[in-house]
Amino acid sequence: MKRTLRMLLISISAACFIVMMLGASPIAWAQQAAGSITGTVVDPAGAAVANATVTVRDVDRETTWTTKTSESGLYEFPQIPVGNVQVKVEAAGFT
Repeated sequence: MKRTLRMLLISISAACFIVMMLGASPIAWAQQAAGSITGTVVDPAGAAVANATVTVRDVDRETTWTTKTSESGLYEFPQIPVGNVQVKVEAAGFT
């Protein structure tokens, strides 16, 4: 009888451990090393620059992302991996 009770307790403990490990795994998988970049492009007088090309370059991975500014000069890169990045803006009529 003692042996059966001991085996039952070991089985229950093992099952609880497995359930805890499976429950914690999605939390660890959901973490990511990324951020966002948002900004506004304006000229020297402070007026918004629409349709400017904004490029983000990951210096370490040699990856680039490009977007255009809105009519109010806004741009957004919603998910950029954490790292060393450069932001470059180009627009017609500006140097």
